[in-house]
Amino acid sequence: MGEQLGPPNDFQKLLHLFKHRHTRDQYDRQATTVESICRQHPNGFFLRDLESVSELIDICCEMITNGHEQFVDPMCKLLQTCTIPFIKEYASDEYRNFPMICKTIAAIVNVLHVPNPEVHSAAAEMLTLYASSSDDTRDSLSYHHQVLENSDIAKSMAQAVIDAADNPLRRLEMALLLRQLSLSVELSKDLMQHGAMNSITDCFTVCDYMDPVVSVVVETVWNIVETCPGAPEELANTQTFDNCKVLFENLLRRGHRDQDKQLRNELLAILYHLSKVKDRLHLFFESGLLDIILTVSVAAETQAPADVVHPLVLTSGALDFEMKISLISLVSTLCSDEQCFESIVESPFMPALLLHLDSGLDAHPARTKYPLSAEHSLITACLNALSVLIPLAPDQFQAMDGNRVLLELLAAESDEAVRYGVLKVLLNTASFPPFQDELGQLGAVGMMLSLVNDTGSHPFQLRQDAVAVLADLCYHHTANAQLFGQLYGVETMLSCLDSTPQDADRKEPMALSVVDCIWSAVCGNQVNEATFIHSNGINALLTLLEVCPELMQSQVLSCLSDFLESTATRPQVVAWKSRVTRRGAVALLLDLWHKQEVKLQQERRLYDLGEGPAPAVQGDLDSATFVDSLTRCNLRTKLFAVLRRLDVQDVRQFLTTEQKVSLVTTERYVDTEQDKLWRTVAKELEAEEIRPVTPDARAMQARFAAGQGEEVACAQMKKLLQDEDTKAQLEAEQAFFERLKLEHAARLTNTNRLRQPPKPPYVSRTKVIIPRIRGVDDEEGEAAADQSQGSESAPASATRSAVASYLDECLADGGVDTLLAATSARQDAVNPFSEVKGKNNRRTSFDNDTSSAVDDSLEDSLVAPINGPRGSGMEAARKLERDRRNSGTSAASGGKSSLGAGGGGGESS
Repeated sequence: MGEQLGPPNDFQKLLHLFKHRHTRDQYDRQATTVESICRQHPNGFFLRDLESVSELIDICCEMITNGHEQFVDPMCKLLQTCTIPFIKEYASDEYRNFPMICKTIAAIVNVLHVPNPEVHSAAAEMLTLYASSSDDTRDSLSYHHQVLENSDIAKSMAQAVIDAADNPLRRLEMALLLRQLSLSVELSKDLMQHGAMNSITDCFTVCDYMDPVVSVVVETVWNIVETCPGAPEELANTQTFDNCKVLFENLLRRGHRDQDKQLRNELLAILYHLSKVKDRLHLFFESGLLDIILTVSVAAETQAPADVVHPLVLTSGALDFEMKISLISLVSTLCSDEQCFESIVESPFMPALLLHLDSGLDAHPARTKYPLSAEHSLITACLNALSVLIPLAPDQFQAMDGNRVLLELLAAESDEAVRYGVLKVLLNTASFPPFQDELGQLGAVGMMLSLVNDTGSHPFQLRQDAVAVLADLCYHHTANAQLFGQLYGVETMLSCLDSTPQDADRKEPMALSVVDCIWSAVCGNQVNEATFIHSNGINALLTLLEVCPELMQSQVLSCLSDFLESTATRPQVVAWKSRVTRRGAVALLLDLWHKQEVKLQQERRLYDLGEGPAPAVQGDLDSATFVDSLTRCNLRTKLFAVLRRLDVQDVRQFLTTEQKVSLVTTERYVDTEQDKLWRTVAKELEAEEIRPVTPDARAMQARFAAGQGEEVACAQMKKLLQDEDTKAQLEAEQAFFERLKLEHAARLTNTNRLRQPPKPPYVSRTKVIIPRIRGVDDEEGEAAADQSQGSESAPASATRSAVASYLDECLADGGVDTLLAATSARQDAVNPFSEVKGKNNRRTSFDNDTSSAVDDSLEDSLVAPINGPRGSGMEAARKLERDRRNSGTSAASGGKSSLGAGGGGGESS
């Protein structure tokens, strides 16, 4: 280790010296040996030796108690050595030897009961240093407090505090020790339980206020009442209030130093914590402390004489100003007690507060006493006190023209804290009917709308408070609501509902206040309702209902229910469509209903599993609680109130099955709840052994039977809807599966086709079209045209035979290829679709006959196989071809020709 730890010691030999029969009476030797042990440990004791050290402390304490004064100095040196942090050999020694440390501390606390003052002082000093931690680090302080909390010293410490009440030195030592122990909440609780704090404030009367023990005790009590739960209730007694009154009077009369004023303000902090005990506030009045507080708090405003309040108390210094703020806050807290309130109202306290708010009294000495920054803080404190006082004494405030003062202050001041204070007062008073009339006449409605509209100059919270004040001003007040509409208040509220994305984190509170204002200022006023509907306000409310949290849905539904009292509103509600989900208003309301049903089921399930509180089951509630649960903040009741005013028949076909089931439930909601209520009443009558008269009993039984029948019918309707939905789903699934099967079969067919090998080419029957062949002159064609169409002409018969012979020859020479080539050549040479350029541009009968003959020959040739036997007209076809070739020259030069580039006069089929 880095430091010299001293020579090894032998505690066992020392303890043997106290216990052996030959040496146990050698007191001088024993005392000398104890001092030698302390000299051997100049750097403190080892943690491993604490068990022997605690035993040695108990032995020395017993010796001193028995009158052996030679052990006083060794005992003091032993305790001084214990003030040095104990030495660790290993890092874990503090936790391994934790019980021994606690035992040692308990032994040192027992030393406080030793009558010797030197030993008592040494023990108190050691415990004070240990409680405050030697190195002043958070970890060390926390560890030392853990040791003290686990040492079981509260009872012994409390007795030591009580024993030190008559000894000034011991009182101071114990006060210093308690101040350190009061930093631990657990130790403070233990000390209070054992009565250590019952008489701790007696020093306020016994000692002079300049005594150091007084400031130490004030700080100790402040720590306890501020951090320890239950401490104010324990200390709020008559003795404590009497002691505080004496000390407060002494400080006001003679305490002019800064430390005295600091002590006075700390005492006021203690009194403020004691004022939180509501059933002990009368002690302020009974002890006379309230009169002193009221006198000092308004001394500057009332210009109290010097014999009442010393001028040095009324300075503009920071400590005196802090006292004034504390007194104003304390008085506003005491207003909740009847006796205290009467004294406050009878005193000039409220006029003194208004003095700092009235712009017409700027020249008053109390207004010019403090700098501007302090004056603003004082105005804020006055406004906070008035927000508590005015609801309790509205007539007095109105008689002092307080509303005018508030509105003038709101218009004149630019400080945001002051404006917040004014709006806080208005929030607590604007709903009073006399205040509504006066504030409306003074222009409060326009002023609030101006604050709401000025989004660039005023913060969000200020605008929200202004909206809440507007709601209070217009609540059941026709004149203010009418003025609200004339000043475009409806449009202003709708603009506040359409928040920007930047206001997403604060949209809920603003929307909550806006809906409250719309509910108060628009609902019930025909002009404002018409403006609201015309401005699509209903759509804005429904849009808000879709996205707002559940806590806001109740208020929005209540507002909508009031709007639906007007029949002009209902079509707009039914026609609304969501921008996100495209569902209608009825579907939205039914979805909210279904969510409530699911929520109740989850609560019951969690309760059955032991993971949640018991749900509010109507069967377990009494009739009064049951009615209250239905009428107060019951979302399903509000949903029913909205749905029953809507015509859902037109939109029923667009609802889902789940929504239809919810609709069936909502239609019987009131009947179902009334049936449950009557059953609850019947149980209460039975529990109280009250038998209804026969007509009433029969009526109740008939109602129960009818309710059961309606319940069965409702269940059947729900089942029918669910069965229809299930059937439709099955049919849709079946159709889907059939389509999948067809697609799969088609896919397999295509796959099989692609997998098959290609088929070899095969010869098929072909219809060949050849050009028209003309084998006769024009005269023969004209003669043929004159014949009857019913009989076949001789040229046509000859042509048919020639064509058949020609086809046989082509097929015999080269097969199908030769025939196709010859046909193509003929088509290139002769255009059968061109008009015949000749005399009078007319077709000859010969062309028609020839065309018919060719078509018939082609059909005959296609009936027979292409590679069939030759026909009998082969020679006639050859002769006809030779004649055509020989006559080609003469036909081109001498007139009409049956063949040629332009000689085709008919169409070939």
